[in-house]
Amino acid sequence: HSGHPAARKSPAKAPSLLREVQDLKERAQAAAADGEWEAALQLLSEAIAARPAEDLSLHSERSECYAELERWEEAAADAEVCVRLSASHAVGYVRRAVALAGRGRHKEAVEACEA
Repeated sequence: HSGHPAARKSPAKAPSLLREVQDLKERAQAAAADGEWEAALQLLSEAIAARPAEDLSLHSERSECYAELERWEEAAADAEVCVRLSASHAVGYVRRAVALAGRGRHKEAVEACEA
């Protein structure tokens, strides 16, 4: 019902939240481009926390940051989110393979790419 207070507030807040998430994502991409992986990771984590629904691109980019920092378990966890959100999105499988290879699980990494 449109008279409900939450229904009235939601549309006005949504564009602002999406702008904030997009700003965090763009800042993270700039940091990553400069090799500032910790800064990019922090910004992406903030964007993920602010977003009401899981976002494939945010988790994919954060997985890359974790991999660059050799934080393989976290890289794998975000890769799994990517695969769960979109089984047809190849990047999720690549992120999963990178995380597996980083942990020395090379056979599984190859299998992840063949899935």
